[in-house]
Order: sequence, then structure tokens, then C-alpha cells
Amino acid sequence: MTDLGLPDDFVSLLVAMSPEQRARALNQFLSGLDRLLGIEFTAVSETYVHARCLVEKHHLQVFGLVHGGVYASLAETCCSTGAAISVLTEQRNVVGRSNYTEFRKAARENETLLIHAQFQERTSEKELSWNCRIYNQADVEFARSVVVLNVLEPNHVVGGDTLSVLGTENLNIETPDE
Repeated sequence: MTDLGLPDDFVSLLVAMSPEQRARALNQFLSGLDRLLGIEFTAVSETYVHARCLVEKHHLQVFGLVHGGVYASLAETCCSTGAAISVLTEQRNVVGRSNYTEFRKAARENETLLIHAQFQERTSEKELSWNCRIYNQADVEFARSVVVLNVLEPNHVVGGDTLSVLGTENLNIETPDE
């Protein structure tokens, strides 16, 4: 087991996978809010993340528009995932420090949101910055985000305990099919 709470074999496989294979592997153990949101990764690399999410009733606020928190959450998930992959070989992890999400246009139910997160810069050994764009197939932009993440040392205590990845006890560490 690594300092990140992941099986050693899984870390080696994640590093060796193509972005598309990595996305399929990570989709296998989405949990919590990510599962509720219905996010689906399509490509995950050290410098970018592509994902999609179909807007359903539970994403909407009272006026039938996507709740702004959904956009912020999708951006946080994609930026954090890419950032975590980028520091994986360092045996380090990341946590979000700030998330500035600007709402550009309203989306409604049955819209497929496309999410593109992109590494912006490593401002120091302990900080990464990522940008995120949420749009649709017609390139209508719904939101833009800037997410700043802290890079943590191995076994760093956050919220009273060290970080570990949830759901790894049933993790399939075989390389996903092409």
C-alpha cells in the first residue's frame, strides 16, 4: 500500500495507462458527490481532464436551471483529479484550496455538459493552479473556473487524519480494455 492509500500495483498501472484507459479505471470507483453528480471521465492525464455529465432533475435549482454549485463541483472534481494524477509519482496528494467559478450561461435538464480541465501552472512546490471550462457540443459555454490546489506531503493530516482513497478495497487493478 502506498502513502496515498492505494495499492502499489494500481499506482504503477495508473501511471502507465493512456488518458482514456485511466479515465475508465477512475470511473470504476467514483463515490460520494462525484457519483451523485453523474460525472464520467473520458480522458485523464497529468495536464488535462475531459469529462461529461448529463443534466438531470437533481442538478437543477428551483427555476429549472443547473445550480451553480454543480458547475463548481464538476470543476473541482476534474481539476483535483488531474492534479492528483500529476503528483502521483511523487507519492503526494492534493486538496482544493480555492475554487472561483464564473457562471456564463444557464443550462437545463437533458443538456450534456462537457468539462475540460487544464493544468495552468505550478506556482510552487506546494501549489498547483488549474483552469476548467464547462460547455456543450455546440460550444456554448456555461461556466469557467480557476481551482487552486495545495500539494501535500505523504501522510499529511487533513481534517484530523491522513488522506486515503475511498472504495479501494474492491478496486479492480487490471488494465482496462482499449
